[in-house]
Amino acid sequence: FPVTISEPENFNKQQIIYGVTCEKCHGPAAKHVQYHSKNRADSAPKYIVNPTRFNRQQSLDLCALCHGGRLKKTQRSFTFTAGNYLADFFRWDSTNVQVNEIDVHGNQYGLLRASKCFLQSEQMTCNTCHNPHQSEKGNLKKFSATCISCHQAGNSKTCSVHNDQVKNLENNCIDCHMPKQSSQAIMVMLPGGSSPTPAKLRTHYIGVS
Repeated sequence: FPVTISEPENFNKQQIIYGVTCEKCHGPAAKHVQYHSKNRADSAPKYIVNPTRFNRQQSLDLCALCHGGRLKKTQRSFTFTAGNYLADFFRWDSTNVQVNEIDVHGNQYGLLRASKCFLQSEQMTCNTCHNPHQSEKGNLKKFSATCISCHQAGNSKTCSVHNDQVKNLENNCIDCHMPKQSSQAIMVMLPGGSSPTPAKLRTHYIGVS
C-alpha cells in the first residue's frame, strides 16, 4: 500500500544539492567516493550505478522521472533512484497517451512513446539519440545520423524524398520529423508585446510524413 504522505514535505535546505548531478543517473555515491579514496589501485567501480546495464524500462523510467509529465507520488520525495521503476514510486499511466493533449514541453517521454519509431522498436530509449555526457543542443547533424543509422537501405524504411535531394537532407532529418512547436506551458511577455509569446520547443513525437 502507498505510504501516507503529508504535504508539504519538509527538507533541510542545507542538505539539498539543487540541479541535475551525477547522482541523478548513477545513484548515491558517498560509499563510492569513500571506498575509492581508500583503494585507489582498484579501478573496478564499487557502490555506483552503471545505467548502461539497465534494461529498457529502467533506462526509460530514469529519464521519464523528469521528462514524463506530471507524476503523482506514492512514496516520499527523492526516494526514487537510478535503476528503480517509476510504477513503484508514482501513480502514473503511460499507456493512454493522446499526442494532441500533450504540451511539447510537458511530457517528452509520452510523445516519444506514441511515435511509430518507438512502437516498432524493441530497444529504442532516450539514450538512443541522447548522450547525457555531451552537450548536443542544436547538433542536428548528429541526431540525423542516428536516424539514418536505422532508416537506411536494407535496414528499415528509408526517406521517401527523391534520391537527388537526400544528400541535402542527411544533416537534418529533424526539422521535418521533429519540428519545433509552440508550448502552451511556457510563455513570456516580450518588451512591447500585448500578449504572451509561447516558447518554441522541439517535439519528441517523431512524425511520419
